[in-house]
Amino acid sequence: MKDISYDDHMTEWLQDPEHAAAYLTDSLEEGDCDSLALALERVLKASAKNTELPLDGLEAVCRLKPLLDGLSLHLAVTTR
Repeated sequence: MKDISYDDHMTEWLQDPEHAAAYLTDSLEEGDCDSLALALERVLKASAKNTELPLDGLEAVCRLKPLLDGLSLHLAVTTR
């Protein structure tokens, strides 16, 4: 049996849109901008998209979390 690295396993696992959505939602729930940035980078890598991570948009999402927490709401990522 061939051993695969953690990164290779994550890349393969995140190619499934359902897994990617759950992973991003979990990262949003953590509320840590660095974790969210890492999760987005991993999902982009898994999708083989050469898309730059929009840092200004990421910062805006991170600022929403405390506001939504105060309203007993949360952000979630779903598949189309």
